[in-house]
Amino acid sequence: MFDLLPVMAWSSFADGTCEFLNKAHSTYTGLSREASRRWGWQTAIHPQDLGHRMEKWRESLASGRPSEAEVRIRRHDGVYRWFLLRVEPFFDASGAIVRWYGAGTDIEDRKHAEANWSASEEKLSLIFNTVPMLVWSCLPDGSADFFNDQWCDYTGTSIADSEGWGWTVALHPDDFRHAMEGWCAVLLSDGNGPPAFELRLRRADGMYRWFWLQTTAALDHTGAIERWYVTMTDIHDRKMAEDGERRSQALLTEAKRLAGLGIFSFREGADSMAWCNALYNMFEFPLDTPVTRELIEQRTHPDDASLSFGHVFDARNGRNFEERVRILMPGGATKFIQYCAYATVTLSGETEYIGTVQDVTEQHLAAEELILARNELAQAAKASSLGVLTASIAHEINQPLSGIVMNANTCLRMLNTAPTNVEGAVEAAQRIIRDGNRAADVVSRLRKLFSQKAITASPWSLPCATGDIIGLLQGDLRKCRISVDESYPADLPQVRGDRIQVQQVIQNLLRNAIDAIKAASDGPRRIRVVGAHRDGFVSLSVGDSGVGFANADPEDVFKTFFTTKRDGMGIGLSISRWIIEAHGGKLIAQKGDGRGAIFTFSIPGEQSPNPAIAPLSGSHKS
Repeated sequence: MFDLLPVMAWSSFADGTCEFLNKAHSTYTGLSREASRRWGWQTAIHPQDLGHRMEKWRESLASGRPSEAEVRIRRHDGVYRWFLLRVEPFFDASGAIVRWYGAGTDIEDRKHAEANWSASEEKLSLIFNTVPMLVWSCLPDGSADFFNDQWCDYTGTSIADSEGWGWTVALHPDDFRHAMEGWCAVLLSDGNGPPAFELRLRRADGMYRWFWLQTTAALDHTGAIERWYVTMTDIHDRKMAEDGERRSQALLTEAKRLAGLGIFSFREGADSMAWCNALYNMFEFPLDTPVTRELIEQRTHPDDASLSFGHVFDARNGRNFEERVRILMPGGATKFIQYCAYATVTLSGETEYIGTVQDVTEQHLAAEELILARNELAQAAKASSLGVLTASIAHEINQPLSGIVMNANTCLRMLNTAPTNVEGAVEAAQRIIRDGNRAADVVSRLRKLFSQKAITASPWSLPCATGDIIGLLQGDLRKCRISVDESYPADLPQVRGDRIQVQQVIQNLLRNAIDAIKAASDGPRRIRVVGAHRDGFVSLSVGDSGVGFANADPEDVFKTFFTTKRDGMGIGLSISRWIIEAHGGKLIAQKGDGRGAIFTFSIPGEQSPNPAIAPLSGSHKS
């Protein structure tokens, strides 16, 4: 009976040793039954499949359960073919395994069919997943059952989440109703209905893009719809371009209306032109009137006749151009028009001009008024500059003049005392001479500064110059009970610049400090002057314990006419910064620690300190 079976068959003992193989096995493998018994049958198994076969065989022997395995078996001519091997246990009355029976079925043709089908599936999958569009399919009722990789990559959703009607979550909320109506119309049709419509789909990053959805029905042998195939093509860029073109067209139309633009075309050598209605209104021609050269020249101002349309076109020889001419209206009014012409070549080889015309009468008149206003503004600026210059000079010489008046009163008082204080009067007179010379120097230096002449630069000691100014202000310091603490490093270099101008800056900073302390109702009454040098620059800081900047920005105090004083002019610090910057330095302001303000300027110093100038440090107190 075993030999009559058309498949390989065998029996094995309970321990797995082969007992008998049928004739089909011997015929196929070319091995005798004796050679195949026990474990000889293994020689016919493909070496790469033998391990898998033995693993399955050992599992069955250990568990007592059936098993199967697909292996390749060598035919008698050396060719290997695929077989499906199945083994089943045979039990005795007590339930013990006494035999194993097996059969091998040739599945070579099936394996080839499976391989071909797998290759076809892979090829189809490759096509679906590489086309630059979203592809999916659904059953006749609209339930989706397939999506390509492009869909998953774009929407960021898995196939499981998109199956059925899950794909609709990617629709734009504003397009949902429209998309569902279009989709239902497709499903209710017989495949010849509306096959496509537009909608927006959400991308994985949350952005929506426009897509063109197209459907194709797959029919079975009876003509019934078996499934729907859907492709979705990204048309977002095209939609944006169309919207941009529509907006541009709308803007152009509105711009033409608002700007009063007219459009014309004219072929070189022709006598007539094609005009739009806006040009007829601009030239005040009846709409049905043919526009000829003669008609245009009748409107053109006599002085601009050489620039009229006809004359200019004949002389340009196919080049673009732009002109402005005057036209005379029937009522006597004059208009200024600006026309631009662009040359093109027609299919017949003729030169044709296409251009625009704009009424620029208002712009022309406004330009003339603007020129007149600019001239008036220039005159006003000259007058304003003269006023600022006058205020600047008055501010600079005010201090030495005040000293002259004070010292003159002192001199008279000493001369009127009994006995006469001649020595004191002489000292006061000397101070008058000193302050008079200082005022003259100030005027001379300001004249050089405003005329932008080079600054007279010479080396001098900053501590000595500062001490002179502090001595000049001793009267005000004693009167206000203000102490001045000075501090300079021993190796402070000399500075290079105009001593008089820099002293004016120091004097302005010290007077501002005095005024700030006078405005404070309580607290210490102290000014601290500190010198320093770094990177080739010598600096001087003047800090006070006054009212400070309050809520003002420290940089605002340098603006012209900005002041925190009740009777201040607001130009002292502006001029001071001007002087320091003219020396190649910098003047800054900052809020003090707790209260007051600190002004610091730096100007270039000499390359090395002058050992002949002794460092100055100490204090001046009332």
